[in-house]
Amino acid sequence: MNRNVLSLSVLCLLAMQANAQSQAQVASPTHVSAACQSDVSKFEQVVAVVRQSHGEKRANDLREKLLPSKEADEVLSQSGQCGLARLLRAKKLV
Repeated sequence: MNRNVLSLSVLCLLAMQANAQSQAQVASPTHVSAACQSDVSKFEQVVAVVRQSHGEKRANDLREKLLPSKEADEVLSQSGQCGLARLLRAKKLV
């Protein structure tokens, strides 16, 4: 069981690192919100891959471990998608 969780975590981290290397930040407001939306979407895509390969429960457990729902909801309600994207970047999840 621990071996499965470890392999799941490694898979998730590798996918997130690959996505994180994709593009630099752009300064205009339209591009910033698009970049924020893109970063949040990338994280959700990684979770979807884990969900497809290892099941709903493991994907939810991993997501909760990497980014607790309570924390994500607070940041999203206070700072919007760009705040959530900043949190994801600070935690090196995208």
